[in-house]
Amino acid sequence: MEFSFDKFMKMAAEDPESFEKFRDILIKQAIKDTCPEIQKRLEDVQCRIDMERDTTDSSMENCIRVFDLMVDYLYTEYLPGIQMEMPVKKTES
Repeated sequence: MEFSFDKFMKMAAEDPESFEKFRDILIKQAIKDTCPEIQKRLEDVQCRIDMERDTTDSSMENCIRVFDLMVDYLYTEYLPGIQMEMPVKKTES
């Protein structure tokens, strides 16, 4: 299924119900196209995003809530799993 931002934007404005159905299809297809090892995790994240989106009618508030979810994931789940050593600048004594 081909994605066109302009068509998607027009659909959102003119037929929000169709927009949501098509959006759901695209998301499910994107998750299905990933490796099986991470599909469940992506489905869980998408479920959480959808629940957050249902809490308000404001597009901006939805955007902020989803952004906060992603930042929370980054700092609590992704970054702690990365073992990296930060270079330390040596100072002369």
